[in-house]
Amino acid sequence: MDAKNYVFYERVKRPLKFVFDKFFCPKYIGLENIPEKPYILAGNHTSMLDIPLLICGIDDQIAFMSKEELFRNKIIATLFKKMHAFPVKRGQRDMQAMRQALTVLKDGDVLGIFPEGTRNKTSELLEFQSGTEVLAKAARVPIVPFGIVGDYGYKSRVCLCIGEPLNPIEVNKNPEILKESVKELIRR
Repeated sequence: MDAKNYVFYERVKRPLKFVFDKFFCPKYIGLENIPEKPYILAGNHTSMLDIPLLICGIDDQIAFMSKEELFRNKIIATLFKKMHAFPVKRGQRDMQAMRQALTVLKDGDVLGIFPEGTRNKTSELLEFQSGTEVLAKAARVPIVPFGIVGDYGYKSRVCLCIGEPLNPIEVNKNPEILKESVKELIRR
């Protein structure tokens, strides 16, 4: 991530956090579980506001994999790119997105992934798409599971629960560990 985009990210983050904190009163649990960079953040996806919640709650800057459709509008694409997001083609093996994700991690940064692959409004997690465990093992970085609980209503106290980092080799051997960790965080 280049230096100009770091400045842009922080300039967007400060006012976003102020507004987000006043409007939603988010609660952050488990921030002490965040390791040193690089790492992968992986968890459930309930709303378009999940990304701002993570940006506001995590001190480290996060590069998100975002559905390719969001990059069709040039203005939105420019904003997303400045905020370190990059496109991924859902429903297929997108090797370009995988290479970009590995570059983020090899550069010592944080990668944000929603393994369900789409927003999910139900109380049950969808099947996790493969890839998170492959990226973690290839880059030799931990996966930090998170669970988002609650609704984004005025003063709703939506909660971001961060779990303990998962060993990439163990998750690669048994990908269900990640999903079970996220389930447990949602139950808190």
